[in-house]
Amino acid sequence: MKKTWLNKVDLVTPSKLDDLTQRLRAMNPYAKIYQTQKSQIEIDKVLGVHAFDIEKKLEIDPHYLEEETHDHDDAVSSSVLRETKPLDMTGLL
Repeated sequence: MKKTWLNKVDLVTPSKLDDLTQRLRAMNPYAKIYQTQKSQIEIDKVLGVHAFDIEKKLEIDPHYLEEETHDHDDAVSSSVLRETKPLDMTGLL
């Protein structure tokens, strides 16, 4: 299940927040949406969630794997941390 984190929700009207939530739901009805203020969220809700599921994505967009039918947003990026020793998650906050 994909997770979406909406921060600074206290700075927009409930109407605008509802509009954005509806837009996100249209993109992925399976996504869990967290609304936060000042980036306050439990770290286990953000890291290590194995959010991408190709089968669910293909249910939403059957043509997803056809390169010419989807665009990539250069403003969106992701990172992967791989470590053999336990990671101190407090250092990431």
